[in-house]
Amino acid sequence: MSSDTVSLICWYNDTVTVDITNNPKDVNGIVKHVMVRKSITLCELVEKFHRITKINSNKHQINLICNWPITQEYFIVVPIADDDNIEQCLLCTLV
Repeated sequence: MSSDTVSLICWYNDTVTVDITNNPKDVNGIVKHVMVRKSITLCELVEKFHRITKINSNKHQINLICNWPITQEYFIVVPIADDDNIEQCLLCTLV
């Protein structure tokens, strides 16, 4: 893996629920491994996910979330809404 890329996991055809402690839970779904540039924008990432999942962007919107680590065992859901969120979430993958 190049130092300018990070590894992400994309879950789709999935149901993601959030419990009362804001902890994400995934149920079933398809998992794809993706390598992206650290400098990727939100628009580029959404386009990439549309392409790899074959989800029609004219019919469906993709909502991205990050499992933000609070401790080694505890994560919270953080919606990815802009390029700043992307940058911060990608930094989390390096910890």
